[in-house]
Amino acid sequence: DDKKLSGILTLVARNGEIVHLETQGMHDREMGKALTEDAIFRIYSMTKPITATAALMLWEQGKFHMHDPIAWYLPEFKDLKVYVSGSGDDMVVEDMQAPIRIIDLFLHTAGFSYGFTNSEVDKAYRKTMSSAANMSRDKLIKAIAELPLNHQPGSQWNYGISTDVLGFLVERLSGKKLGEFMQENIF
Repeated sequence: DDKKLSGILTLVARNGEIVHLETQGMHDREMGKALTEDAIFRIYSMTKPITATAALMLWEQGKFHMHDPIAWYLPEFKDLKVYVSGSGDDMVVEDMQAPIRIIDLFLHTAGFSYGFTNSEVDKAYRKTMSSAANMSRDKLIKAIAELPLNHQPGSQWNYGISTDVLGFLVERLSGKKLGEFMQENIF
């Protein structure tokens, strides 16, 4: 009613039985299309637990240890820089004091960002990521490696592309595209 959400689908199941299934609102408000029970939704960040599951499967197989530096598997991330001050071409950065470990990807303590805020690091992320869709996976990894980290790895939490990098790790360790690995091993 307040137009905060265009549509909601709720489902409650108990003991394997659906006890409540209801749609409210619109699937497409502008087109006047009502929400249906079989609507397809973008799940955005819900791919994160699926990516984490894929990585954990490889961890269970002994392909890596949680405290391994990611650069052992993704060497592009060996010598990243960390933001200190300044902006644009006058940005001051320093070397990492410790490498990013795989566990930092799971915990979002790697120092990566998403570009959601107006910080100088996020401005750099937005500029780079605006053309990410047109980049090959290897070029994207190299472009990310050129961006400064928000903070020293392992020193604090920051929501960012850590799970995306975890997906790159799955691809390198499995030799398969992430979606292919997920389809074969999870779905």
